[in-house]
Amino acid sequence: MSKELLDYVVATSGRTGSNLLQRLLKNNGLNDPHEWFHPTLFGFQEAAKGGMTCEQWLVQMRRENSIDGVFGTKLMASHPKQMMPHMAGGVGDESSLVESLFGEARFIYLWRDDVERQALSFWRAQTSGKWAKWRDEPPAERSDPPALDMKAIEFHVRSINTYNAFWREFFERTAIEPYRISYEALDADRRTAILDIAEFLGRPIAGEPNLEIDIVRQADEQTERYLEQIRGARRSGAAKVAVE
Repeated sequence: MSKELLDYVVATSGRTGSNLLQRLLKNNGLNDPHEWFHPTLFGFQEAAKGGMTCEQWLVQMRRENSIDGVFGTKLMASHPKQMMPHMAGGVGDESSLVESLFGEARFIYLWRDDVERQALSFWRAQTSGKWAKWRDEPPAERSDPPALDMKAIEFHVRSINTYNAFWREFFERTAIEPYRISYEALDADRRTAILDIAEFLGRPIAGEPNLEIDIVRQADEQTERYLEQIRGARRSGAAKVAVE
């Protein structure tokens, strides 16, 4: 891909630290990779109902949101299934859809090693309706935490296993070699991660990267108490789904 036009995709699933990565990319002049194909966040679903295809939507998003010849997309593994009915060109499956739309893009594959924490994060966000915690927001009012729903945790573990398998099989089938990084590695050394990613994208950062972000970790003491319950259930055999 020429230096004048760079497309990249953050290939991931929910609760992997993709918002953290998105802000680091934006801070360092590497566009602002939103979930352009999320059904409702940016209008894709309504546009598709009006007859717009995935291909047309992507052209429009590129035109409206490219900065200095760089355009990024955050693509969740759950998105392609929703996109399938709106492809103008015939594709056989969800993996082929991603290849058809983004085969010339560079990919950053972001996952989370600790699937149980990811599943718990999903459940807590869905239960509370709070998907991010802002650096300057006032402390939340204390309230009794809800009882842990192990069935919901197992559902999310199954979903995450499926999402991780989708991306790994996609890269194997297409022979696309992404930049690979776990959330744990990203969070442990943000400076090295963004410098390496910028190099991978062909847009090296001159000087020190901007690491200032406006979100903070949502995990708290209750997270650890829930995790003890989850791991206790797994040790006792009460949890039925294995982490892959």
